[in-house]
Amino acid sequence: MTDAVGLVLEAVEKRFGDHQALAGVDLTVRPGEFFTLLGPSGCGKTTLLRVVAGFERPDAGTVSLGGNDLAGVPPHKRDIGLVFQSYALFPHLDVAENVAFGLVERGLGRAEREEQVRLSLARVRLSDLGERAPSELSGGQQQRVGIARALAIGPQLLLMDEPLSNLDAKLRLTMREEIRALQQADGTTTIYVTHDQEEALAISDRIAVLSEGRIEQVGTPWEIYRRPTTIFVAGFVGQISWVPAEQIPELAGAASQVGFRPEELRLVSERPSGPALEGQVAKISFTGARLRVQVEVKGGLSLLVDEHRPDPTRWAVAGESEGEGALKVGSSVWVELPAEGGHPFDASGARLG
Repeated sequence: MTDAVGLVLEAVEKRFGDHQALAGVDLTVRPGEFFTLLGPSGCGKTTLLRVVAGFERPDAGTVSLGGNDLAGVPPHKRDIGLVFQSYALFPHLDVAENVAFGLVERGLGRAEREEQVRLSLARVRLSDLGERAPSELSGGQQQRVGIARALAIGPQLLLMDEPLSNLDAKLRLTMREEIRALQQADGTTTIYVTHDQEEALAISDRIAVLSEGRIEQVGTPWEIYRRPTTIFVAGFVGQISWVPAEQIPELAGAASQVGFRPEELRLVSERPSGPALEGQVAKISFTGARLRVQVEVKGGLSLLVDEHRPDPTRWAVAGESEGEGALKVGSSVWVELPAEGGHPFDASGARLG
């Protein structure tokens, strides 16, 4: 269920000894939103989640949910569902009993519990596995049980802490799509913690990027990737190559340096009419639909350039089908820079324009 007012954090601070884990965090999560906390290890995202859940008490600031201040409210009375990284299933209980655990704690009668368990297992496509032990399930199935247990209580807010980190790469991709589809169908306000940038971009309505206990930027996936407001966000979310202003004065303007995403750059054999940098191919990586080329340019700079649906006759790595004069490691090339100017930042790390 959702409420007219979502989750609101105002000036939240948390210290552990001399370490400031959260430094004045202001944040609003809208009802029904899939909101992701993204950042490197130690940035404060899990601490923020634990403060919301009630496992940590903030040293300053307020946390409210649905318009109600959560100060002094214990975790089990916050109307919050939790999905953990480690699944946290009870090994001595079967799947149905694990899903029913929160309902028992809330005092629901047997018939009502059984109906909620049935509905919750159906939502995660585990209807036939209610009598199985957790040890008999795959990792993906165990995580589904954890989600079903969290949703069974009909929480106002669902918190998910790195829920896919224990799964292999292919299963992570499948499970993230299932989690997103389930949240969209259910409409539960969700806060999702991850350090995986691609995962965050793929499933979120909005993202908050954290660094050293502070929120660097909040925005849609498109805004975070295409319009990063700080140099930290630009460097953490996706790949970016940096060029000092003095090497591209026609693009830099008042910027100290300018960043370019790999897909914004283009490799050409002859010098183009617009802004460009000359260099040599240092590395070629073929991943199927994309060819990533690392080009070393003057001044010790390294630029990453992506070619999607690459022409096999143009690259020596393509084997027998390569054309005469195909590019390879050591080839001289020009990197054509985008006319719109890339991502300019001043000396303080703030975006310009």
